[in-house]
Amino acid sequence: MNKRDAEILSRFVQATREMQVHSTAQLGSALKKPLLLLLIISRLENGLARENRFNFSDIRGQLSNLIRRYGGRPTTSGPRPEQPFTHLASSGFWKLRTQRSYTARNGVDI
Repeated sequence: MNKRDAEILSRFVQATREMQVHSTAQLGSALKKPLLLLLIISRLENGLARENRFNFSDIRGQLSNLIRRYGGRPTTSGPRPEQPFTHLASSGFWKLRTQRSYTARNGVDI
């Protein structure tokens, strides 16, 4: 790993350490954002991604299963795998591009 890549990795690791996850005393932490990142890292490591972008439709099912198994909290609306895509936009390393613009306040249908 060259010096530039090491610096990028270091910044990413720091940003993930500082990543905020929603948490309540009653339900605990929502682990959707970390699960999405782990899924993407796994896809990169296994050669399932050839570029620095991901289509939601490509990982929706797998992410839904991970959320149900490891990171879901009781809800009547299901795992909602689209949430970490939009909520990670608050991090410095995640850029969300959709077919239409939105604001964090009104959300977006993915």
